[in-house]
This record gives sequence, structure tokens and C-alpha cells, in this order.
Amino acid sequence: MGRVAFVGAGPGSADLITLRGARLLAQADAVLFDALTDPALRELAPRANWVHVGKRGFADSTGRDDQCAAGAPCARVGAGRAPEGR
Repeated sequence: MGRVAFVGAGPGSADLITLRGARLLAQADAVLFDALTDPALRELAPRANWVHVGKRGFADSTGRDDQCAAGAPCARVGAGRAPEGR
């Protein structure tokens, strides 16, 4: 079984992420992210596969079932999940 880490991105600015969060992103194989994620965070996880699983009012959104379907395989192979917007 893999490991999943939940990393909060604070108020949305990439330079406010914790050191632990930055280390986890650097180790991640996959990152599930939403629309509030600062694009600059991609620099912290350059080898990760970034998968958009966000929700947005009155716009294209990823349903809860699809979010879980995207996250489950990541957990089985040890990928991480981060960050969760504001």
C-alpha cells in the first residue's frame, strides 16, 4: 500500500507552503489539485503527474466519485495528494 499526504496550501500563495509540505511535494509521484492551487507549486513537484480534481461553482467540476477514483490508484502506488486550496 502506498502513502497519501494531504498538504494544505495556506491562503493560496506558493511561498506560504510549509517546509514539510514542500518536501512532500518534492517526493510526490502524483498531485491531485484544485482550481485554487497556485501554479507556482508545480516547481516544487516537477516529476509529479498533476491531476486536476477541483470543483468550481457554475463551471466544469470534478465530482466526488471522480475525485475518489483519481485518488485511489495514487494511494495504491504511493503517490501524494496536495494541495487543497485555501
